[in-house]
Amino acid sequence: MKKIYLIYVIILGISVSSFAQNTIPKSSQDSLYTKYMTLAQEQENRGDKKEATRFLNEAATLKWEEKKYTQAIELFKKSIKLNSDIGNESGIMMLHNNLGLIYADMRAYEQSLFYFKLTLNTRRKTKNKSLIISTLVNISVVTNNLARYQESVDALEEALGLAREMSDATQMRACYGMLAETYEKMGNQDRMLHYFNLYRTFHEVELKNKEGKYKETTEKALLEARIAETEKKYKELELEKKELELKQKEKTIKATNQKVNQLAGKYNKQELALQVLTKDSELKEQEFRLKELQNQAKQAEQKTQIAIEQKTRNILIASSIFLALLAGLVFYSYWDKRKTNKKLESQNEEILSQQTQIVASIKYASRIQNAMLSKAQLADVNLPEHFIFFRPRDIVSGDFYWFASKQDKIIMAAVDCTGHGVPGAFMSMVGDSLLSQIVHDKEILEADKILDEMSQGVNTILNQSTSENRDGMDVALIIIDQQKKEIQFAGAHSPFIYIQDEQIFEIKGDKFGIGGNMWRKKDVKRNFQKHIVKIDKPTTFYIFSDGYQDQFGGENNKKFMSKNLRKMLLEIHTEELEEQKERLAQRLDEWIQDCQQVDDILVIGGKIK
Repeated sequence: MKKIYLIYVIILGISVSSFAQNTIPKSSQDSLYTKYMTLAQEQENRGDKKEATRFLNEAATLKWEEKKYTQAIELFKKSIKLNSDIGNESGIMMLHNNLGLIYADMRAYEQSLFYFKLTLNTRRKTKNKSLIISTLVNISVVTNNLARYQESVDALEEALGLAREMSDATQMRACYGMLAETYEKMGNQDRMLHYFNLYRTFHEVELKNKEGKYKETTEKALLEARIAETEKKYKELELEKKELELKQKEKTIKATNQKVNQLAGKYNKQELALQVLTKDSELKEQEFRLKELQNQAKQAEQKTQIAIEQKTRNILIASSIFLALLAGLVFYSYWDKRKTNKKLESQNEEILSQQTQIVASIKYASRIQNAMLSKAQLADVNLPEHFIFFRPRDIVSGDFYWFASKQDKIIMAAVDCTGHGVPGAFMSMVGDSLLSQIVHDKEILEADKILDEMSQGVNTILNQSTSENRDGMDVALIIIDQQKKEIQFAGAHSPFIYIQDEQIFEIKGDKFGIGGNMWRKKDVKRNFQKHIVKIDKPTTFYIFSDGYQDQFGGENNKKFMSKNLRKMLLEIHTEELEEQKERLAQRLDEWIQDCQQVDDILVIGGKIK
């Protein structure tokens, strides 16, 4: 029940919000945008910067509604400059707030927080409590998304104080709900329950008010909230009172002990004098006994000295014999070790020779694999603009890329075979051969059917229906059809990412691979799914293996993760393709640092204009 209430708090709470989507057709929006930009330029040329900012803001709002955030930000920043020229602080404050909202829509929370703090500084000067509360709540939502929960709590506590001063029950209820949710994230159940009960009281009273059961609901809710807070403060005062009483008792006991010690000092002086006389007698008796003990000790010392001298002679004799035996043993050990070292040197030379032959064989295999990949690049003349970021973990790789041009269609694949190094390289040769046979010989040009044929081929070649072999491949395969202006995609565990109008989209592959466990049950038949993406507008696309996102590194030696890879691709997609490749390489090097590369890495990107 608690979870349901907290979710309801978030729905009803004051939070960072975007403008509502406009229902104006796109053609009309484009026309309006052109009109606003023209009017803004005309007003600026006339020297009327205030009017120019008004039209710039309208144009920026249109781009915001279309989710073209970068253009909206540029226009709002230009408007800020003009407002700064004419000293319009209220206009600048509004624009800072808009930038905070846009960056929040983009999930760029650090930038969003920066502009909300600028907004808050200006709104504090206006002393408009409602506006200050709104900005504090926005800051709370952003810091919550950044997992900086104490900052979120501080903002909400300040907003709650202002809402109490205004007796604004709606704002108080929203703050209570958001405080309950934030304290739950912090793991503070006591504070969470305290604020949740206050929120629930306000919420239930509001529902009853809507049903007509209370006329004085707002006052009643405020009264109950104040009672709850008063009870809490009373409990805190009771606890402080008990602590003060305990400290007072400790002081009293300490003072009593000091008095007792003083009295004891006075009454013990006479007893001490008596004890001194008694001790003096005992001391003389002990001195006599001490002299006797000293004489006995001297006699024992003489006997011990004689025994030590005799034992020393025996030790010297035994040591001489031991050293002679040790010298013989050392000599024998040296002779035997020298003999063993010669044998080991011979064995090491033989092992080194074998290793050299193995490395030479692997390097030769690498040349074969590079030749295979070079062959894949021969189709470059028909491909769209693209880059290939390929970094094997070992000399040879289990990842490989494959291109072909057939019947005015372009086929591109990023393949991740089971394992890496030599085993992965063997599987890559199987995958390359199967793709060539399916596309060039059988002329199958549908993405899903190509993967079906590949899976059947791996099963047949490795005899997986009857053997224990479970090797396979993960594949992201696309077919670009420029005539139909579409891309076919089919994936085995691997996704397809594309970006249009500055928005990123991801189509996940099927949750099974090529070959492998797919053939464990004979009665299970799985077919891959085909997806169609229209490319009637500029499109940037990416296919890749899982090596980049699974690489360990960073401060805490964790995986890079797919969400960070998607975020990076969105950031760099407007750059030239070679620059994108360099950015991917640079970010990977920064991430790995002193760690080892754990898998082969392959990322392919392209642009269709």
